[in-house]
Amino acid sequence: MDSSDDVALAVNSRMAYVYLLNDHVRPDEAVNQLRQEKRLDLIAWSDGNKVLVTTPENSGTPLSFYKDGPFTDSYGQAWGIKGNQSILDITVGKHRTITYGKYPDALHQLWSAAHCQTGRYLIVTAKKGYQFGDERAPRHDGGAQQASLLAEDVFAPIIINGTQQVLKEPSRFLDLKKYFVSLVESP
Repeated sequence: MDSSDDVALAVNSRMAYVYLLNDHVRPDEAVNQLRQEKRLDLIAWSDGNKVLVTTPENSGTPLSFYKDGPFTDSYGQAWGIKGNQSILDITVGKHRTITYGKYPDALHQLWSAAHCQTGRYLIVTAKKGYQFGDERAPRHDGGAQQASLLAEDVFAPIIINGTQQVLKEPSRFLDLKKYFVSLVESP
């Protein structure tokens, strides 16, 4: 990488960051370029206090969301949502409750990814059956892929023995951490 590079990639199996290195590269132009790649699943980026999400198939306005809005998901997280909810396979039902489909914690995961660092970057995920890599990245064909937002990669199957403490199902990896810490901290 040198000063003439416009973008840089950081790949992590099913997810990658696309860093916009030069100010003349606009996020909307980068999104339009990325939408040409049909093996991408989601394209997301931060825009102030919102995260925007689109797909290669979506020719309309991206879905936008923000924290601490009027809608609550099954994890007790509050969100504001505007736009095409089918992009993230979510629905808002009666009582302002969010129901997730194939991406069971997409709002939290994308919000965290979009706010975990400073700089200008996009977040892209690969469709099922594809992964990102480079000449130095290990490949995990057939399993052990990480950074996906899909349910089969977010929920962790687990068998627990030797405690009466019940684990909420289905459990995200974030839930497992809290559960294991509670087991260690309990008498």
